[in-house]
Amino acid sequence: MEIRFNVSKSTVFHCLHKIVTVILSDLCKTYIKWSSLHERPLVADGFSKYGPENVLGIIDGCHMPIKKPRKYAMDYFNRKKFYSVVLQGVCKHELTFTDVDVRWSGGVMMPAFLGLLEFFYLFCSSASC
Repeated sequence: MEIRFNVSKSTVFHCLHKIVTVILSDLCKTYIKWSSLHERPLVADGFSKYGPENVLGIIDGCHMPIKKPRKYAMDYFNRKKFYSVVLQGVCKHELTFTDVDVRWSGGVMMPAFLGLLEFFYLFCSSASC
């Protein structure tokens, strides 16, 4: 971007930081949210057309590559042998996000943090999960 717009890398970083801050503070609350109690039967019905019943979301994650951090580098070194942070998302049947989480270092195995996520507490009980 710095070449295309003839600006320094620090300017690109500053602009991207502002954009991400707006997205996280304003747009996420509007567009990335859990289904309401009223919407949940509609979402479950949408998934049932593809086979599973009583499903409110599909979860997946991926490793987003990063440069080797100066501190705690091994916390970010993943099983795929590169440094990363984990992006985890939950989607409804029409592929809209209901949750996005990017706070985990790549060295953490995805199942290890599953129980710490908001949706786990919202939808799971010891009897059903």
